Amino acid sequence: MGSRNIHTDPEANPINVRRNLGIKKGHNPKAMGLFLEAYGTCKGTELATILRNVIISSIGAGNENQSKGYSGNSWGYNFPWATTAKTFAAGVPTVVATAFVV
Repeated sequence: MGSRNIHTDPEANPINVRRNLGIKKGHNPKAMGLFLEAYGTCKGTELATILRNVIISSIGAGNENQSKGYSGNSWGYNFPWATTAKTFAAGVPTVVATAFVV
C-alpha cells in the first residue's frame, strides 16, 4: 500500500480543507488548455470520450476566465500566486497560462 497525498487525493483527507479555508471551486485556464491538447492528441479513443465530457462541462469557462482589462486575448491563473520577486492577483495574465489556452 503506497502513501497517499492529502493535497491531491480527497479520500486521503476526510476534512475538506478548501471549504474550511473559503476556497471556491474554479476553472484553471492552464488545466483547460491541457485538457484540450490531450483531447486533440487522443481523438477517436476511449480516453477522448472522457476528456470530451470534461471539456463540455467547462464550455464557456475559457472565455469567462479570460483576463479582463488587458489588450488582446490573455489568461491568468484563477488564484493568486507568487514568484520569488513579486505577488500577483488572480486573473493577472501570464504567458504560461495563455500559451496553454491558445
